[in-house]
Amino acid sequence: MVKPDCGRSTLPYVAQDLRTPVRVTAGATTTQNVSLFPGDNSLSGNVTNSSGVGIAGVCVFVGQGEGGTGAAGGSSLVTNASGYYSVTDLAPGSYNVDVDPTCASTVVSYYIGQTVQATITEGVPTTGVNAALTEGGMITGFVTDSSGDPIDGVCVNAEVAGMGVVGWIATDVSGSYTLSSLPAGLNYTVFADPTCLGTGPNFLGYQGAQDTGVSVSVGVTTTAATIVLGLAPSAVPPPTGYQGVFGTPSSASVTSSGATVSLGSNSVSETVTVPAGVLPPGTTLSVYPVTNPTTLDVPSNQNYVIGVAVVWQIPPDSTPSGAPITLTITDPAFTSVDVIFELTSSGPEPVPTGDVTIDPGVSVTINFPSTSDPTFIVTQPALATQAQLSISKRSGRVGTALALATSGGSGTGAVTFTVSNGTASGCAISGSSLTTTSAGTCIVTATKKADSAYTAISSAATTITMSLPARPSAVTLGFAAGKSALNAAAQKALGALAKKLVAGASVTVTGYAKGNVVLAKSRARVTSKYLSGKIKIHATLKTVTSASLNKVTVITTKQ
Repeated sequence: MVKPDCGRSTLPYVAQDLRTPVRVTAGATTTQNVSLFPGDNSLSGNVTNSSGVGIAGVCVFVGQGEGGTGAAGGSSLVTNASGYYSVTDLAPGSYNVDVDPTCASTVVSYYIGQTVQATITEGVPTTGVNAALTEGGMITGFVTDSSGDPIDGVCVNAEVAGMGVVGWIATDVSGSYTLSSLPAGLNYTVFADPTCLGTGPNFLGYQGAQDTGVSVSVGVTTTAATIVLGLAPSAVPPPTGYQGVFGTPSSASVTSSGATVSLGSNSVSETVTVPAGVLPPGTTLSVYPVTNPTTLDVPSNQNYVIGVAVVWQIPPDSTPSGAPITLTITDPAFTSVDVIFELTSSGPEPVPTGDVTIDPGVSVTINFPSTSDPTFIVTQPALATQAQLSISKRSGRVGTALALATSGGSGTGAVTFTVSNGTASGCAISGSSLTTTSAGTCIVTATKKADSAYTAISSAATTITMSLPARPSAVTLGFAAGKSALNAAAQKALGALAKKLVAGASVTVTGYAKGNVVLAKSRARVTSKYLSGKIKIHATLKTVTSASLNKVTVITTKQ
């Protein structure tokens, strides 16, 4: 730890914690340099509801932003009675500001959290990093065993079709749970999962169960039906021939109404549904994730995405109906060119397209007959790397949109741009056009999306300089004797001048009228008002009554 004030609080710099170990050799001097930054770097803002009223007690975590910049440790605090928060002594860099009304699921709240980005510039306080939270609803209920006794420590997930898990909480000792901060207007499946989305073993010995079709309204707590968990059956062994490939399974017993088995972790989940009458009651159904694909026979022109095995064991003297079983895998990485293979003794075989439905960026659904224990893998064509992408235009003018262009890249993917402020302020992208509200630099990155042949690629962060246009020459307007009305020629001249000015430019407007200060002022005011109607300006009005002139001059003093 480097303390610039030696603990005396006399120097305005922030102490630095050197996280990289420094090796010291006996009898030698080791040099370690440290860069200090001013200690007034702060970040602040307000957390409000949709009506602009501050919300107290909301947890705010300020941590390392995208790209690895900012302080790795971060800071955590709670909004005050008016919804205000402030963090000081931040290192320069980019930060994610996570606004969490549930405080990491330790309290319940109708408000829905959000994350905003902020950048700390050395020595400059960052203010106005605000979040306006919308209200949602809550779902509450109980989880018990078949005897009605509560089960604690079960993860209860709120899932929405096409969106996956949008909230979760563990049951307490009374078996109760409350899922909060849930978006309203949706129908939820509330799933009690002893494995917590496959992140741990099922020490409780229960199999998952669910309540479907639970709706949520703004500001309302909905009570779901009590979820009753039965003891999970012993898992059926995984398919042979691929040793060391499979992870921890989830299992269920098929009843007269069928069965559902779910796996999941992070953004990926798998659900196997057995309709009623497909497998005999008493059948044990197990689902295994493919956690080690290195030994799979993935085709050389394909990249492995995800895989899952479905196995079952039917009671003696029973037979399956042969009707389809449905496997749905949700994963935002899915694309329209994915290929689904079934692993067979002779190698991977593509699943017929009529049995596969792909919803790009959402899910893959596979229908398969109840006559074998299949292992499915999802792959994507091996894509080539695009040629280097660069931004070809590096300079523009304040007040004029700069049409951005790129060179390089490959394929048909669309090009998009992102921007952040450099030394300029107000850097903004609309489509492929860059604008700014002040002179300086903007930092722009171009990205060319992937297509069926190429992966996505981004350019290096590129500095684009936006300069002020040259100050236009003075404009002289003529007036009829004794009059202050602008004629057509004067209006045209002022319109042309407005196109050369930057918003906020400073001009001096001088009205002339021999011996008549009222007329001279009127001419200057009329001219300033007309020009202000074309573009925002800062105008200084002057009068000259010593010369026999019927005119106004407009001089730009600062762009």
